[in-house]
Amino acid sequence: MSPETLSGTRLPRERKYVLATIWFPRRLHQMQMTERDARQYEQLYAAVAGQVGTLRAALAGREARERERSWRRLQTQGELDELMLVDAVAGAANVYKRRLPDPEINAAAARLPKRLQFVLDISGSMYTYNRLDGRLTRAVQALVMVLEALDGFEGKYEYSVVGHSGAAPAVRLVPWGAPPATRLERLKLVRKMVEHSKSCKSGDHTLRACERAVADVASRAADEYFVFLLSDADFGRYDLSGRALGAAMTSDQRVSAYALFIASNFEAAEQIREELPPGRGFSCYDTSMLLATLRDIFQASIVPDAGRG
Repeated sequence: MSPETLSGTRLPRERKYVLATIWFPRRLHQMQMTERDARQYEQLYAAVAGQVGTLRAALAGREARERERSWRRLQTQGELDELMLVDAVAGAANVYKRRLPDPEINAAAARLPKRLQFVLDISGSMYTYNRLDGRLTRAVQALVMVLEALDGFEGKYEYSVVGHSGAAPAVRLVPWGAPPATRLERLKLVRKMVEHSKSCKSGDHTLRACERAVADVASRAADEYFVFLLSDADFGRYDLSGRALGAAMTSDQRVSAYALFIASNFEAAEQIREELPPGRGFSCYDTSMLLATLRDIFQASIVPDAGRG
């Protein structure tokens, strides 16, 4: 039994009872989730549902445009072309028009998939400062947003997710070609992020993480390559510079790399951003804006024509 099979003739109270006592527990058992797991993930998803909807609509719109058909004139069969009436009277054969696949658009659809790598900060400072501004909470929500938005589009977008911290520049979260298939698997990734951030040693590998990501994403043939880096690094503390990070981001000209900083120090963050290539660095001073900012960066780079008719 599923929610869709519940007859509309039932009373709302009865439907709720069946959902709560029969269908929902059965569904959790199928997914191997406990009620606690389900509540936790639903809370995460509820925070990003709007962003996910926006991204999925943009991705679906792009896919639909790749299947577009356009009018082809000078055909020998099809609908009579009103612009060719005189030729038709004169006995010409190619006076028809037909809707056929656009060769340019369909050539784009046949390309290799785009390769994306998301590099998320799971350092100890993310856990430490989470109680002040919710930065780690926003980071795990960002992960859920990405996983849910790309679900079902794997044929067009091949992606990987790694974490970076003082312990390592690349903690593998989602391997290439193996996205999590269920909500339970996604929840386990969230818990892995939190546990690593909670227990890892101090330090910073933002620069090394970026270098590895650019090399990793470009290691296989693809239509386009993208890296999205999230960091709350205190560059001054670890003697890092925006110029060095910019050099890492542009080390392979095939790769479009973007950096989003969770900034506690306005002036320091602005200095770093200004040292990066134009349009590649972004600062987020209010962590409540992190999801919208990441969504906008992702949408503008991956589906830049999303708003076009």
